[in-house]
Amino acid sequence: MLVLGSSRTAYGLDARRLSEAPHDNGALVFNFGIAGSGPLFQLVGLRRLLDEGVRPDLLYVEVIPALLSDYDGSREERLLDGARLRLGEVRSLRPSYRHPGRLLGGWLLGRLLPCYRHQAEVRGCLGVDVGGSDSDLVDGYGWRPWHNSGDDGFCRRQSDLAHRQYQPLCVLSNFATGQVQALEDFLALCRREKIPVRLLLMPEAKPFRDLYSPAAREAFATLMGRMRSEWGVPVVDARDWVDDTEFWDTHHLFDEGARCFTDRFGREALRPALEELARIGKTKEKRRTSCRARDGHKETDPERREARQN
Repeated sequence: MLVLGSSRTAYGLDARRLSEAPHDNGALVFNFGIAGSGPLFQLVGLRRLLDEGVRPDLLYVEVIPALLSDYDGSREERLLDGARLRLGEVRSLRPSYRHPGRLLGGWLLGRLLPCYRHQAEVRGCLGVDVGGSDSDLVDGYGWRPWHNSGDDGFCRRQSDLAHRQYQPLCVLSNFATGQVQALEDFLALCRREKIPVRLLLMPEAKPFRDLYSPAAREAFATLMGRMRSEWGVPVVDARDWVDDTEFWDTHHLFDEGARCFTDRFGREALRPALEELARIGKTKEKRRTSCRARDGHKETDPERREARQN
């Protein structure tokens, strides 16, 4: 099982806890949260994974209402660095951009001045600045745990910053066309590849949830309803699953909050999904067995065999 998402997912889901749980549910879970990632980069990520032969049996994809909002284009349009993309990916995403120059400029800069635009990769190759802080560490299952140091001042500053960044987006009730289209392209790709998929709304503290205007809440609920009806995808709404004290900026979880969310996610989302997939698998196997038995009976019936040959 694979979870594609943003930094909320990266900090919020302890995939090892699900994969190595005492009750064996047979699931190997990986956290594929990438900072700033929304429908555009999630679509790129899934295509890359499929190209590399990584084919999940179950997929959760995070949806953040504020990233879908149309504020002179989406926030992800401004966050996604074109230097991270291949030329074919730039071409495929270009129609989703309100201002394609944001995408093309980063891609060109990364090709013309790689030593400037890809400093992190160059430092990694040279072994410079290896290590970093605890917040930069990612475990083998993709989780980025952030321990609560008890610094209330840090939390207040980070919360104020998050609210300034997202408040203008949270009051809007219109969504960027390119973002919605990318999300539907993502679901269409899953349908073509026969990958079961669910939408996931990660936890938010109440002060962050209060940023949304009534019109924005209604518009997002309508959009999720359309995704359910048109694409048949379940929506896991975990926005109020974790206590406010477990966030370090009202929308990213401390490690203990992540464990609380992970346990509930395992009980209320993952386990029912696995049971549903198991039922579907048994039903398909029964049908295949019935068809084989019916075909075998036909082959052993001389009159039917002769009639079919004639």
